[in-house]
Amino acid sequence: MRFFFLILLTACSPARIGGTVVDGAGQPISGVSVSVDGTSVSTSTSENGQYALDFTPGDQVIKISHPRYFERIHTIHLSEQKPHTLKPTVLVKKPTEDGLFVLKMDSPIPLGAGSLTRDTQRQGPAKKRRFCLDKNKSKPNALAAGPARFADKNARPWRLFKLDDEGCAYRDARDSNGRWVVEYRERPDLVQQDSEDGIALHDVELDKGEYFIADWAGFFVAQPDDTARYTGRWIRVDD
Repeated sequence: MRFFFLILLTACSPARIGGTVVDGAGQPISGVSVSVDGTSVSTSTSENGQYALDFTPGDQVIKISHPRYFERIHTIHLSEQKPHTLKPTVLVKKPTEDGLFVLKMDSPIPLGAGSLTRDTQRQGPAKKRRFCLDKNKSKPNALAAGPARFADKNARPWRLFKLDDEGCAYRDARDSNGRWVVEYRERPDLVQQDSEDGIALHDVELDKGEYFIADWAGFFVAQPDDTARYTGRWIRVDD
């Protein structure tokens, strides 16, 4: 996964630029490849995560990569000939197993399982359904309000829903023509990044409240032993 940053540095002889590469906990990462795109200039980080490159000032693209982390790219305009030091680069660790993860401290954390139950109400020919969280069969995954990032490595298809005040992800009713009409459904906007090594990152802004990431196959996915119960993950967002 590539991350793009624009760094403006303050017109041609070789200049030196240096920096440090760390993980989400601030620990240095050694053996990280650091190269200037389109040139033969490259190096690797030392045991303390530091690197230094010499190249001619101007517009340059620096690629920072490691097999266990997502690639990052710095786009730099270097105009002065004196040495420059970049802010530490934090690499995001890739998940090693298949599944859906939330990134905390730039590390993938697996999400505990959750469950929705279907409640059907009938009033003569009218029929209504509610798909609501079963807290007794679900493990909450706590997140802070604000931006969140999910990493999907070959996970089954899924959809994110915000639960209403009664803990329901979805409500619908059958009209006089026998068609199901949605009465409640709120889905936060997800922004998907380009994938790398079969892993896709999804960014979303989460307000305080409760959410459900539902397994999806054109509709909610029922458990094999209970067709009125549906699989997924419960997300609880606090300030």
